[in-house]
Amino acid sequence: MKSGKARAVGVANFNADQMRRIADHLARAGVPLAANQVNYSLLRRAAETNGVLEACRELDVALVAYFPLASGRLTQPSDSMGTKALLTCLADIARAHDASISQVALNWLLARDSHVIPIPGATKPHHARANLHALGWRLSETEFDAIDRTREWYWSDPERHRVGRLELAWARGEVVRRALVELGVDDEDLARRIGDTYHSLRDDAIRPFDDAVPTVQWLRGQGCRLALLTNGASKMQRLKINRFDLAPLFDAILIEGEVGFGKPDPRIYTQALATLDVAAEDAWMVGDNLEWDVAGPQREGIAGIWIDARGRGVPSGHPVRPHRVIGRLSDLRRDDSG
Repeated sequence: MKSGKARAVGVANFNADQMRRIADHLARAGVPLAANQVNYSLLRRAAETNGVLEACRELDVALVAYFPLASGRLTQPSDSMGTKALLTCLADIARAHDASISQVALNWLLARDSHVIPIPGATKPHHARANLHALGWRLSETEFDAIDRTREWYWSDPERHRVGRLELAWARGEVVRRALVELGVDDEDLARRIGDTYHSLRDDAIRPFDDAVPTVQWLRGQGCRLALLTNGASKMQRLKINRFDLAPLFDAILIEGEVGFGKPDPRIYTQALATLDVAAEDAWMVGDNLEWDVAGPQREGIAGIWIDARGRGVPSGHPVRPHRVIGRLSDLRRDDSG
């Protein structure tokens, strides 16, 4: 950079904080951060929830998606019920566009966000020609939403979801096991080791959003009584609460693994109201899940405020209508009443 030969810089596998730091450092040298290359596909969507995609939007940096076809898992039959349902959905859409499943999967990434650039492999000329056919057409909003809904198949079943989140380390190991089986490797011990390593690394990387704690502190300063409602096992959730010293910020903490039920069970909302000693009509529930944080509370008379971190709005035809939609928790500090 000092010699002036670098006009832009790309990085790989940087998290959101690292992206912001390197972008600031490069800016002082007059060189922009151009791209962050990360593993991103329909079967690997961590970039949407760990802040990387949001940072790409904020910094106007390209998210270069490697393994956009999930290392071939989106191009071949699967024994996993979740992946099988997704492939069926992709195949139906592919027929409507005279395209292949892989072309639909690539088109989904292009439609996901203007900052996303998939880089599929192409070892032969016909691979490159096939990849090009993902351009020149766009998924309709209905098709895009259908793929999103199908991808969430595993977590859509309440009992399957409950078991998975209470035994998250096991669930992650099971996902790895299924993936290895699809690759022709039937080794439960290996799957468990990979799953445990991922579980540990992922949990170590968890951080509150930059505006989260300051906003909660501000709400307390306004005299609001606050409850933290979180699903999952007690040990796992308490570790995070203690790690970030969240307990002093709340008047009540209700953890699924401790009280015996979690969102969207109506008992979790009514218990929160009773613990805080407030009426439903005087309470807000704020979160990023339309069912758990909006519809469930609304059925109990609580106002549901949805955090639309992706900025895509409530899906067309969705039955849930939040009382308010915000992009970040700190938007609560902005008065939208007028």
